[in-house]
Amino acid sequence: MNYLRISVAISLLALSQTTWAADPVAELGSFSVFQNVDLAALAKSPKTAHGPQLATPRFLSVQAVYVVKGSPAEHLEALHRWSPVEHRELKVYLQQDVPAGAPESAFAKIKSAPDNGPVRAFVNDTLKMSNELELSRDEAAQFIAAKASGGLAGSVGDFWMGVMAGRAKAFAGGGSAAL
Repeated sequence: MNYLRISVAISLLALSQTTWAADPVAELGSFSVFQNVDLAALAKSPKTAHGPQLATPRFLSVQAVYVVKGSPAEHLEALHRWSPVEHRELKVYLQQDVPAGAPESAFAKIKSAPDNGPVRAFVNDTLKMSNELELSRDEAAQFIAAKASGGLAGSVGDFWMGVMAGRAKAFAGGGSAAL
């Protein structure tokens, strides 16, 4: 009789552990912003949401959740093999897309930016050397405001082409640490 009680207790304990561990919505809510997720709806369409506030307002935290067929190991392997270079429609450029001999030419499109409000604001920030530009002291020292003319089509564009080419050269030569 005691063996039967112990067996039933162990079975109930195992069942409760399995049920708890098999609740993906509860587990998801324990480490993400998604507290209540309908798995049937999630299987049809992914969900995204703002994540927690980060240390600086310049950064944004976004979380996404979706359901896919297969094991986590299969999906991790697929992510490791995936390359954005094979999907040019995403417009993802890697540092090897910059020509080694003349990287400035890779940034020539800067000079053909449209003349609209955001571009004019960017040019004005450049002329004032605003702190919002995220330039190093060495990069900022290369800019000569007195000679700036023509917006991005002129010397301001030349300045930014040089900054971007310098960053590309540094990255190609030593990776992120070189920046």
